[in-house]
Parts: sequence; structure tokens; C-alpha cells
Amino acid sequence: VTGDRKLEAWEVLPGAVVGAGLSLLFRDRVDLYAINPNTDLNLTLNSDLEIVPATPR
Repeated sequence: VTGDRKLEAWEVLPGAVVGAGLSLLFRDRVDLYAINPNTDLNLTLNSDLEIVPATPR
């Protein structure tokens, strides 16, 4: 992505393909969130944020 406001299909399509492929491989184990780094992110929590370290499988 070049930073302009106009998106072309070739800029979005690879990410969509990767997301679809990961969802097929990991079905209920992947949450994918895309955040535009050029915009402010407003986040409101309705409860305490609890971060638990991942356990090795």
C-alpha cells in the first residue's frame, strides 16, 4: 500500500487470500484484525483487561 487513499485490488487481494487460507487451516484458532496505521484507534473496555501468557502446546 502506497499511503494514498485509493486502494487497488492488488493491494488488498493478497491479504484476503492469506486470511482465507489461515481460516481454513486453523478454523477456530485465529482472530485476524486489520488496523489502518494512518488513523486513530479509539478503544473502550467494558471490563478489566487481563493478559494471560500463551501456554506451549
